[in-house]
Amino acid sequence: MAPELYIGNYNELVDIYAFGMCMLEMVTCEYPYSECQSMGHIFKNVSQGIKPAALYKVKNVEVRSFIENCLAPASDRIPASDLLRSSFLQKDESLSAPPFSVSLVEIENVSEDGDQSNSFVFRKGEFLLKGHMDVTNPVVLSLRFPDPYGGFKTVEFALDVIKDTGLSVAVEMAEQFKLPHGSIEIISELIGGFMLVLIQYWRRSCVAMP
Repeated sequence: MAPELYIGNYNELVDIYAFGMCMLEMVTCEYPYSECQSMGHIFKNVSQGIKPAALYKVKNVEVRSFIENCLAPASDRIPASDLLRSSFLQKDESLSAPPFSVSLVEIENVSEDGDQSNSFVFRKGEFLLKGHMDVTNPVVLSLRFPDPYGGFKTVEFALDVIKDTGLSVAVEMAEQFKLPHGSIEIISELIGGFMLVLIQYWRRSCVAMP
């Protein structure tokens, strides 16, 4: 929770703070403020503006700067429109492959009414994740994965891009469906890859708006 939430004087910038926390968890694979011993300790650190210890484990200067912009005090925190222009979110033309080790396929869907929408399918091994590029939150995803009994299971779930992270969702699924621990890393990577593509899609959609 953003510090200003504790005093009840806040606006939409609290979502930017939450997004920064999600990014930090995705990058470090650690829960922010995991160094704190209690909820009271977390409250004290957040309200005093003390950053999570995990932030100082981020070695990439550009990534750390982006996260710090999200976690800045409310008076200095930049809005989403400016955040989308950050160099961190711009497409790197020098990259010949996506920054995640999964295969990616884009699908164009056309409804009977002629409306067009895009969806992406991410695959790693026997795991497959499919999601539509909707400018809405939460987004609905479909995940197919091998179950412990030698078959496959497909589940649909809603992903809140602001509040959820690939790691938190993967841990919850592994516990619910009794999946091996190695599944957590794969599911987290698939969801993380989807979120990166989705953010780029949202950015293009916002720029295209009049």
